Amino acid sequence: MYVHNANARLTLLHSHGNAADLGERYELFVELSAHLHVNLMGYDYAGYGQSTGKPSEYNTYADIEAAYECLERDYGAKQENVVLYGQSEGSGPRLDLATRLLQLGAIVLHSPILSGPRVMYPMKRTYWFDIYKNIGKIGHVSCTVLIMHGTNDDVVDCSQDKQHWGAIKGEV
Repeated sequence: MYVHNANARLTLLHSHGNAADLGERYELFVELSAHLHVNLMGYDYAGYGQSTGKPSEYNTYADIEAAYECLERDYGAKQENVVLYGQSEGSGPRLDLATRLLQLGAIVLHSPILSGPRVMYPMKRTYWFDIYKNIGKIGHVSCTVLIMHGTNDDVVDCSQDKQHWGAIKGEV
């Protein structure tokens, strides 16, 4: 889903969290586009909403790659004018893509996870079976990073943000 704003300089590429899909985001996207003066693109992961395929970590990486390529090819977006926005699970594909885009405008991490298992268990290190190993990727992001998190979040503990922040090497 793409929302065009004639006054936009930036394009926001939105990755939703686990318990969401595009069907419930259209009005939010239109409102955000108007208030922030940005173009906004959102997409569903494989197996979410009306999308075909099966949900998997690998497929979420392929999904965001396809969405980003669509922004460049079909809408003429330039890397330096793209802001990646990812919420919770969406921080995984977002960070993965950001490590490969060296001229990216910025990345916004909303309630980012350290890794999949660390949402549920207070693990101190990354294991081979982890999914969304964000804590190992965030230090390889070269653009400005904004982390935001509500203190009443009962899914992702705010303490994970401090670990992300400590691993960032670029501008925060």
